[in-house]
Amino acid sequence: MTLEKIFMQSPTIQRLMANQESQTAQKYVLHLLEKRFGGVPEDLAAHVRAIREQQKLDNLLDLAVDCVDLEAFRNALSRP
Repeated sequence: MTLEKIFMQSPTIQRLMANQESQTAQKYVLHLLEKRFGGVPEDLAAHVRAIREQQKLDNLLDLAVDCVDLEAFRNALSRP
């Protein structure tokens, strides 16, 4: 096994990579919302930044593309 494979199997490295992926997805969601609707209220941005699950972030990215306005995004975000 190569040193790189050993390194990549480290739980700490995996957590760091997952955290980086989450932050990138959060950034894309917020960027898209800002591009479409102008400024994003800080409470809404904080809510998006608190989400870590990649599947949920992927769904939010789709929602940011499809929603009609920020209020629709906020309402969908508050649903389970």
